[in-house]
Amino acid sequence: MNERTTLRTLFLTAAAVGLQALLLGGLASPAAADWREEAIVEAFEDVLDREPSDRELRRYLSRMEEDGWTERDVRDDLRERGDDRRHSHRAHEDPEKVIRRAYDDILHREPDADGLRLYRSRMIDDDWSESDVREALRESPEYASRSREFAEEIVRRAYQDVLGREPDAASGGYVDRILRDHWTEEDVARELRKSDEYRNKR
Repeated sequence: MNERTTLRTLFLTAAAVGLQALLLGGLASPAAADWREEAIVEAFEDVLDREPSDRELRRYLSRMEEDGWTERDVRDDLRERGDDRRHSHRAHEDPEKVIRRAYDDILHREPDADGLRLYRSRMIDDDWSESDVREALRESPEYASRSREFAEEIVRRAYQDVLGREPDAASGGYVDRILRDHWTEEDVARELRKSDEYRNKR
């Protein structure tokens, strides 16, 4: 094989490798995202018998992309979460009881008369589910106005309950999760129970 042929072979090989890398680089991310979305939707349908809301889809996509969650992690989380997922299939339950529970979980207070009347009407007249009530509360100005101090207090309670101590500098990540991803106190507590510190204490 002469020098010209060798150079031509090397050039074609490099071009082929470059094209493959380009295709993989351009297509892998959308394909991976599509796969993750399908996995999340399938997990919701299998575990909760419904499709995820846009917010829920974004939440779990973030977990898979940023935290390395697998489909199994998503399914485990859906089974363990203590919010509307636990109550989403309770049929014929008193709307007032549902509303009070949602207020307590999300806004940490009793519903006022206007809120109770509004969401009771939504459940009876518009066939809202508890998930709908909870989603509306999360979209409310009151929920949006939660301060970082309030989120820090949620994390502080979780640390005290699970680890028996005050939070440290690392707790800032949990505060961000509450503000950004709408984590609840139970979400924080569950993550703390996965820590080495918690396992060593046991």
